[in-house]
Amino acid sequence: MGLDPGVLCPNASLEAIALANPKTAEDVVAIPELKRWLAESFGEELSSLVVDHEARKGNKSGTGNEKGQ
Repeated sequence: MGLDPGVLCPNASLEAIALANPKTAEDVVAIPELKRWLAESFGEELSSLVVDHEARKGNKSGTGNEKGQ
């Protein structure tokens, strides 16, 4: 597309997605900070990424030995 990533999805939008923790495309559309076109065009993909991330996070061993803990 030749666009700077910040034009497509600014940091404020990424923060709003992270805070809302959407599980469905409808959840993404309901985030007021997102532009309507972004939520409608990429809602399914964005919610899938969040769900996948949560699943991976839940699969960690939880021993407390992970880097940064």
